[in-house]
Amino acid sequence: MGMFAICNISIELARQGYRVLVIDDDPENLNVTRLMGLMNIENVAEPMFIHAPMGVRIAYRTPFLSHLMSYRELTRNGKRCPWPEEYQKYDFIIFHIPSTRLEELGAMLRQISLCMVISPTDRTGMLESYSVIKALHQKARQIQTGLIVFSEKGEQDAPDVFFKMAKNAKQFLEKDLVSYAFIQKGEEIDESIKEGVPLVLKWPASEIRRHIYNISRLIIEDLDQKRRSGGDMG
Repeated sequence: MGMFAICNISIELARQGYRVLVIDDDPENLNVTRLMGLMNIENVAEPMFIHAPMGVRIAYRTPFLSHLMSYRELTRNGKRCPWPEEYQKYDFIIFHIPSTRLEELGAMLRQISLCMVISPTDRTGMLESYSVIKALHQKARQIQTGLIVFSEKGEQDAPDVFFKMAKNAKQFLEKDLVSYAFIQKGEEIDESIKEGVPLVLKWPASEIRRHIYNISRLIIEDLDQKRRSGGDMG
């Protein structure tokens, strides 16, 4: 679900005119790349793919992190430049954070302004999500946290579970949670993943696409608020 969300949210952001870079796992996995429909790649050594839907760009995780970790922050015209030159042109850089390997992402965590935690509705999944949210805030307190709750079709009512989880997470953190949306899984998601065709393109009128669109609009609003207050790139 994490890779599915990254793929489809990035396309929605690009569809609305934003420049989006997605950081994928390394060549042996190609999770996001495959979900974008780029299944037969001739040269996996390329540092960046430019043929993803709606102009989304895709880069590999290891060279991206290596570049970021070796970069020394600059100050230009009195303003901080926390990103290398080639990444500053993007409005959004989207990256899947492995919840069990936060220690590896020190440099990356210092650049993140918004993290979306994707949680199932079962009790075990909720407790794991709370642990991830707490760990993220311990490692990088400047991160704002959004929440996406997904439920299997026919399970508990997703909206009720979402609002309950959002409330519990706020109490758990003793601070505000930037709450986003819920998604109820169905055949569309399974087929989209299996075929490697992004759902927002395959079923543009589906209920799930509407939720993904709403998430993208909230992310854009979050970025706009930071820009008005003079903050860094989202």
